[in-house]
Amino acid sequence: MSEFTTIHEQGVAVAEPSNKVSMLHVASKPGELSLIGKVLRPMRIVLALTITTVAAVFLWENFSHIHSRQAFINGTLLEIRSPIEGIVHLENVSPGDEVSSGLLLGLIRNRKYYDLQSSCEQYSARIAEDERELDNILQATSQCESKLAKYRELSTVQNALDIEYAKNEVLRFEQEYKDSIEAARFLKEESALTKKLSATGLLPRRTACRDESECLRAEAITQAKLGQFQSAESRLKAAQAGLSVGSNRELSTPANRIEDLERELIQLKLKQIDLRMALNQDRFSFKRALSLRTLDSTVTMKAPDRGVVWSILAKSGELVTPGAAIANMLMPQKRWVEAFVQEKDLHRLHIGGKAKVKLAGTNKRFDATIESIRAGVGRVSAGQPVAVPPPDRARKEIELRLSVDWPHVCVANEFGANQFYGVGRSLEVEFD
Repeated sequence: MSEFTTIHEQGVAVAEPSNKVSMLHVASKPGELSLIGKVLRPMRIVLALTITTVAAVFLWENFSHIHSRQAFINGTLLEIRSPIEGIVHLENVSPGDEVSSGLLLGLIRNRKYYDLQSSCEQYSARIAEDERELDNILQATSQCESKLAKYRELSTVQNALDIEYAKNEVLRFEQEYKDSIEAARFLKEESALTKKLSATGLLPRRTACRDESECLRAEAITQAKLGQFQSAESRLKAAQAGLSVGSNRELSTPANRIEDLERELIQLKLKQIDLRMALNQDRFSFKRALSLRTLDSTVTMKAPDRGVVWSILAKSGELVTPGAAIANMLMPQKRWVEAFVQEKDLHRLHIGGKAKVKLAGTNKRFDATIESIRAGVGRVSAGQPVAVPPPDRARKEIELRLSVDWPHVCVANEFGANQFYGVGRSLEVEFD
């Protein structure tokens, strides 16, 4: 049995449940139902065509054009670092302030200034001491050279006199030796004659013995004169060699003094070399300490070019080390657009390709050109300090760098220095 019962009354259908709960249904007449159907049919067709067109346009846009999954304006940061160790004193600058080229950003006062001052004084005292000692050594060297020249002159004179004396001795002993030879020869002939006369009985034998003794003594004298002559020749050779006349094994007094002075002069010159090296080292250290004290007592930090302060990394009164980052600056002329697309679309992109850049939340569109294509973003470092690094979700995507010709009005209104020239602003990029 049905749960409902239907009652038809003047075009109104009333359904009453068996439990006496009724519901009302409105039914149209057959003519009115046909008219409504005729009106709704075109509307359904138009609605279907509209949906189909929108779907077709959507599919066409997605399959015929490449859209970036993420895009933003980026720029290169210029780091300002401390060249010395010291205390930072920053001017009244903050992130977002526009600065001109050469504008003073702050100072760094070297806390080692007094240490450098003390080092300069120590090196100055050492230089003065080295110079005094070097002057003394130079004076001693000059005196030694004067004495050496004097004794060399005396040695030359003495040597000449010794040679002259030795030559005279040689001549004298040579003549005595020749005279002894002649006397011995005469006595030998006389002894032979006396001996012959003694044998015949004309002279006594005693006379012959006496003449023979005289002959032997003359020969002995000849040998002695020969020895004296040879000794004189040796003394001449010694004198010519600069040795003493009295002995060929000893130097003369000037020669001995010359040898001592030459050794002393060598020692003085070695001391000069050592002192000059020490003096040059002390002078170099003094100049270095003086330059550090002069140049590094206070170091100024200036803006290298026109730009905007991106970040302040140090505080006034903070002690920084050499090379510590003080601030980052963003230059307006070093900006570009970074867009990320899927790797599957790489084959449809090329350097010099055109694109449309749209500011997020606006209808402003600008022409852009692809400058570089880098695959594997996130797997390698960016290669330079940039304001906005690649996001984590950009891994395994293609990074495109685009140059955009921003209109001057747009730059002035949208990308002023107080907005960091638009760096970090999100964009929508559509590639042709």
